[in-house]
Amino acid sequence: MNIPRDLQDKLDAAKYLADKGAKYLAKDRAAMRFIWSEQVPTAAADKHWRIYVNPEFAKQLTVPELGYVILHEVSHCVRAHHRRYERLPEKDAEKWGLATDAEINCSEWPYLVMPSDGVTAEKCGWPPRKIAEEYYFSDNNTAQDKMKSLVFGSAVDGEAKSWELPADDKDNPGLDVVTQEILRLETAQQIVSQGRGCVPGSWEVWAGSLIAPKIPWQTKLARMLSSATATIGIGKQSYRRVRVRGTLCMPRHIKPKLNIAVVLDTSGSMGTGEGSSLQKAVAELIGIAKVAGNVNVIWTDTSSHIQRNVKSFAELKPQGGGGTDMSVGIKFADELKGSDEPDIIITISDGWTPWPEVPPKHKHITVLIGSEYGPDFGEVIHAE
Repeated sequence: MNIPRDLQDKLDAAKYLADKGAKYLAKDRAAMRFIWSEQVPTAAADKHWRIYVNPEFAKQLTVPELGYVILHEVSHCVRAHHRRYERLPEKDAEKWGLATDAEINCSEWPYLVMPSDGVTAEKCGWPPRKIAEEYYFSDNNTAQDKMKSLVFGSAVDGEAKSWELPADDKDNPGLDVVTQEILRLETAQQIVSQGRGCVPGSWEVWAGSLIAPKIPWQTKLARMLSSATATIGIGKQSYRRVRVRGTLCMPRHIKPKLNIAVVLDTSGSMGTGEGSSLQKAVAELIGIAKVAGNVNVIWTDTSSHIQRNVKSFAELKPQGGGGTDMSVGIKFADELKGSDEPDIIITISDGWTPWPEVPPKHKHITVLIGSEYGPDFGEVIHAE
């Protein structure tokens, strides 16, 4: 589609304002494909993290309004609205779309302006700053009237719309679900690290619910380190850090450091979005990395790929999303040599996988999320 230069410039300016108004969403916004489409009535996002905008609709908006629309669509994806819709006991896509719009539009972003026809909780007769689920189950006739002109994509309800491209479109491919989840968790970490009052309150609540590990890794790994120290002694000596006694310079002992390999299940059964097993698994992974300093991650579905020295969400480069076989990942980790050889292998999975028939030679911990089906060797921890 041939887009006038001035309209493309307007979009670029809107993206700039969006990133300036919500820096914590800038990486998510940059990761999303932007598609001009005359088929979409206004603007919408799909569940593969692509934004569709009608050129005529964009022409009617100011730059601050277009920037707001962009962040609005980004928010549908980051908050995993289509995954949350799947968990509702009763399905009404139009009402859910209205509820999610009201949830998002309680945010006020600097430099941006919500279009005058934007859905708000107040316009629907709902209290402000609540989650979409609370609005969804509210019985309100005023809200019903707002549904008639509502436009939303599969990012809201999971159902592909006529204007949406296939997930694997060669020119505009969507993001795989594992990459989506890592981006969401990284965003949550960034929000939490900024401290209270730096972002809209609803985003603070959302972020805090995503990234907290359930297992006290500080205590657990400290015990293991203590056990390792007892086995190998008090550690090596080094003159890089010395202690002075009179005229003598004495070397200090270097405490042993655990080398940890985390085998992380990235199969399709782990899911994505709020409350998913993948979300919880990655939170535990980063919890381990924070205590250990860094970890080697073995991304595993039916094959394995190593990523070394991971410290934070921002460094994660996930691979996978297919079938499940954690025995492949455990074997991969167990056979690592040299500086990669682990002291401990920690496997994080939903448990719906074959487990090795022969225990690994290295110490092994299994973290199960939402399942009772663990291996019959090593320590098994239930994360929930």
